[in-house]
Amino acid sequence: METDVLEILQNFHSDGLFVAPNIPSKKAKNASACYGMPASVNIYAIVDSTVFGSAKNGLAFTSEGLFWKNDWTTTSAKNQMSWEELINTSQEHAVDGSELLLGQGCAFGMAGSGMKPAVLLTLLERLTQKIQGNTGTTETAEVSNVAQAGVTPAADANSDASVCNTASASVTAENLPPEGVTTESVTPAADANGDVSITNTAPAGGKAESAAPESLTPEKPQQESSSKPAFEGSYQREYLDIVNAVAKRHRLSQQIQIAPAIKVHKVRKVIEISEGKIEPYDILMIVDNTFMQTTKDFLVVTPHAIWAKGTLRKVESFSLSEIRSIRCDKKTLFINDYDFQYLDQFSENEVLILTNMLEELVVALRKSDSVSDTDEQLELPAALDTLLSNIYEVVLDDVVSGLRDKGYPENKQLVTSMAECCFSTFFIVDSHLKYRHQDTAELVGQYLLAQTLSGLFALMSVERLWHRTEVKSTYVMMQCSVIIRTCQYFERQGIALRPNQNWYLQLFQTVMDANTLEQGAELIDREMGNLSADRQLAIDCAFKSGKGVREMLCDAL
Repeated sequence: METDVLEILQNFHSDGLFVAPNIPSKKAKNASACYGMPASVNIYAIVDSTVFGSAKNGLAFTSEGLFWKNDWTTTSAKNQMSWEELINTSQEHAVDGSELLLGQGCAFGMAGSGMKPAVLLTLLERLTQKIQGNTGTTETAEVSNVAQAGVTPAADANSDASVCNTASASVTAENLPPEGVTTESVTPAADANGDVSITNTAPAGGKAESAAPESLTPEKPQQESSSKPAFEGSYQREYLDIVNAVAKRHRLSQQIQIAPAIKVHKVRKVIEISEGKIEPYDILMIVDNTFMQTTKDFLVVTPHAIWAKGTLRKVESFSLSEIRSIRCDKKTLFINDYDFQYLDQFSENEVLILTNMLEELVVALRKSDSVSDTDEQLELPAALDTLLSNIYEVVLDDVVSGLRDKGYPENKQLVTSMAECCFSTFFIVDSHLKYRHQDTAELVGQYLLAQTLSGLFALMSVERLWHRTEVKSTYVMMQCSVIIRTCQYFERQGIALRPNQNWYLQLFQTVMDANTLEQGAELIDREMGNLSADRQLAIDCAFKSGKGVREMLCDAL
């Protein structure tokens, strides 16, 4: 059975799913400590359902079945299930909002997971079928549903014959990445329209391998699938992680495709128009600016440059290292004050959102290039990363207790959404905080100040949210708890933040009492005394981060 389970897991890929032998040691250690598993079990895979990647909440596929731990928002009759029980309850498995129902009163909460409940449900269906010995074909309808849910199944014969190629089970020397570069093999994946997208198929952080996908029932037998991948080569995981993390914080138009879910015909067109100057696995994002979605007019982001092809214009590019500013005026995108692309197929609001996303993405990609090759991915400073993982659930408990004491009805979804926004603001701040202080206390103080103000500025600027009493009260409790718990955490580590928590709480209240954002900024300057250069940088960062935070709040709330 172990071979069957691993076969399915290692050929099923989704955000939030980590498969052996490529489970990060931190996640494996926390899962073993928190999920109630016997020490004797073998862990095959982990679904991380925490916002900040600690895997202290999540679900583990093991040699003895499923073990999981929920956060406070999900109740479950028990938190483990043998493989036999999983098969026997398979007819009861269903999705209910952000929860996956497992039958017998059991549920797994996935509000903080990068994996969608519908995707995990599909994975469980495949596992139960495999264990039962049912190796029949998967219906084409399932492919469409799963593709929309965000998983990456292999392409079938229904896809465009010119681009639908599946990876060979063997690895040739020509397909291997350069020595010392960690990459993942990629195959095209079918979407609901029968088209294909370039998709990772190797476990995160693993060596490049090609694996034969599950067979799918063809609807057009006259089209034959090839044994070769759509393109030779593979994506580099660190760039995929960065572009997907940034994209999730912005409500991008459906005409914008993010790697690895980019349709192959679009990639081919970009390569053709650029005369091979753009490599297929360098394409992290395609903005298709054509009415018929032919990609003849586009904007493309690669790890080191932004490219564009406008109507009656040649292909142009800006190296990321050369970019000083990105802005828009209605539908025109400017880079370094040069009118780089006119996006006539997008609304003005969509262009504004794209501009904000590109600003954040350029900073993140440039930071990635500045770290050593041994770093797995771009992350917050270690001190902050550890802090956020440790205080997340404590802050949730504080807010739930506070709302209960004030007599507010329990609203788990609002509290969870607000927590994710407050904590994710640290990541948006990170993309704009160009000059970090090296001292831990000062560094955390910079981030906390920028996070506090950017979140408050953003929420106050959205009247329909700020005037909702429940939203405002929840946010105030949430942010105050973040401030208090941050200061207490570092005090226990023997690090005293300068200034202390009372200063941050007073600052928070001062800005709240202002009638406008401008007045709030004036009050900060007048009432908080002369600000150091580091704090002034943090305040500037808060204003720059405000757009991204506002989009995130509007999308979540």
